[in-house]
Amino acid sequence: MYFNKELILKPLEPKKRCICCHRINASINKEHLFPSWLIKKTNTNNTSIRWLNKRIPALSATIPICADCNRDFGDKFERPVARIFKDLENNNGISDNEAELIVRWMWKTVGIAWCFTHPFKDYTHTYNLKERSLYPINNIRGSILLAVSLIQEIDPSYGDSPMGFDSSNEIDCVCCSGVFSRIAIIVSLSYFFDEILQVYDLYELLPKREKFGDIKVFFPKTGFRTCTEAVYVTKVLSDKLSKKHDELVLELRSKEYKGMPKILK
Repeated sequence: MYFNKELILKPLEPKKRCICCHRINASINKEHLFPSWLIKKTNTNNTSIRWLNKRIPALSATIPICADCNRDFGDKFERPVARIFKDLENNNGISDNEAELIVRWMWKTVGIAWCFTHPFKDYTHTYNLKERSLYPINNIRGSILLAVSLIQEIDPSYGDSPMGFDSSNEIDCVCCSGVFSRIAIIVSLSYFFDEILQVYDLYELLPKREKFGDIKVFFPKTGFRTCTEAVYVTKVLSDKLSKKHDELVLELRSKEYKGMPKILK
């Protein structure tokens, strides 16, 4: 397993405000930083990560969100995405609608950690995290690129499988990436199509959801021989893409570009 062990998340100030939907005085539950199904899948139940200035098992790393968001994220994301991951690893392919679901799951999971570490900042100018991850993608749907590469072998010396996110962007909220068991994933704007290595297969979402959106159309190849290779390459590429996405947003802002996609910060 890999994880940014230098990451120290500060607890949210006690104000009974859900970091995902911004409701005040909501009933607060605990959401796992990494979903329990993924922890089980990667055998990282007892893997120690640095969390709030101490080391705890991955399963114990939780973030307070309201009960409604916890329920909605579980229903809309975790069970469907667990099935999609299984289809990918079995080379069964995914549909356009499933590709969108992976994108929004990535945004949700990375976004929860971001909101927790930036409790007094808006995640985007337009959406709270729940709206952004659960609502259909707006008019930039056709500009979202999903890059996926499968992994042939898991190094047995670690005793577990990869499970972690790599993106380091602070301004843009589209780019994100990670390696999970035998699947390496990058979400990017298609503007950076040429920046992504050929070891990943690329799929650009359709401009809008279609009636045939449930047909299997994307069959990613096995591009990495080992999980160690996948983690290294994905991290290096993610750092590069994160910087470029942030620079793009700053450029658009500096020009006061009125047509800037709403999903960008």
